[in-house]
Amino acid sequence: MGASVNYWNCIRPMKALGWILMTRVPGEPINLSEHNNERLADLAVQLADHVTNWRQNIPSQIHGGNLRFRDNEYKDSRPDITLTNTGETSGSSLVIRGMLGDGVQSLNAIATIGEYYRVRMEHKLNTLGTNDTFLPNRSLIGPVRKFIQEALPTLSSLKMGADAFVFTHYDLSPRNVLISGEPPQITGIVDFEFSGFFPPLDEFLNDYIENSNDWLKDVYKVYLKRLEENGVPTPLKSVDKKHWEQNYLLEQLVQSIAPWYLPGEFQGKELEQELDKVKVLVLEILANLGGKETK
Repeated sequence: MGASVNYWNCIRPMKALGWILMTRVPGEPINLSEHNNERLADLAVQLADHVTNWRQNIPSQIHGGNLRFRDNEYKDSRPDITLTNTGETSGSSLVIRGMLGDGVQSLNAIATIGEYYRVRMEHKLNTLGTNDTFLPNRSLIGPVRKFIQEALPTLSSLKMGADAFVFTHYDLSPRNVLISGEPPQITGIVDFEFSGFFPPLDEFLNDYIENSNDWLKDVYKVYLKRLEENGVPTPLKSVDKKHWEQNYLLEQLVQSIAPWYLPGEFQGKELEQELDKVKVLVLEILANLGGKETK
C-alpha cells in the first residue's frame, strides 16, 4: 500500500509550481566530524569533478536566472534555452527568468552581468523601502540608487567580454552532498532548489559569503585546486584578483542592503545592532567600489 497523503495538502489552494524530479540515491550528507582531512580532501576532489562535469557538459546560456516553464505569466516568452552545444532552442518549454534565491520575479530576460546585479539591487531597495524591519536603514536608498545609476555601469569587472551564464547549484554545502561506502564516494548531490544559470563566479561567491566556514579551509582549497586542474577558473588562481574582489564586494552589497535573515532571532537592541552593522558595511562597500579604477 502506498504512503498516505495528508488531507490538508490535498485541499489547500494550489499555485503554479515547478518540480525537480530526481532518482533517489543511496547515501547520507557529509558530516565533517566523522571524517579525517585526507578523506574529506578526496571527497573535495570528487565534488570538483561533478562541478566540472556541469561546466563542461551543460551549455552556458545567454540569459541569467532560474528555469521557468513557459506557462502562466511566461507563456508569451520566446524559448531561450540552449539545450545542446549546437545552440538549438526550438521546441523548448523553458525560459530563464528571475531569481528564486532573491525572490525576484521578472518577465524580462537578464542578458548581462551588470543587469543581473542591477535587478537584484533594485529588488533589495524595494524591500528596504517597504519592510518596516529595515526602517532605520532607509537612508541607504539614496546612496545605493546613485551607485546603481552612476558607478555600477563603469566597473571593470562587468566589462570582461561577452557575458555567459553557467549552470550553478548555488548551495554546495556538505549537507547537500551525499556519500556512501568505504572509502566514501559521492553518490548524489541534492537541494537544487536555487540552481539555475548565473555568472561563473556565483558558485564561489556563495561559498565564500553565504556558506562561509561550511567546508574546512584546507579542504575547500583542495576543491578549488582540482577545478583548476580540470580547466575551471577559480579565485584560487585563474580568476583575476581585482575581478574577484569587485564581484565579491558587489555580492556583499546585494546581501547587505536588506539581509534575508533579519529580523530572525534578533529583536530590540540586538536587531538595532545588526542593522547598524550592515548599514556601515554597505557604506564602506559603496565607498570602496565607487573609488575603484573602472577602466
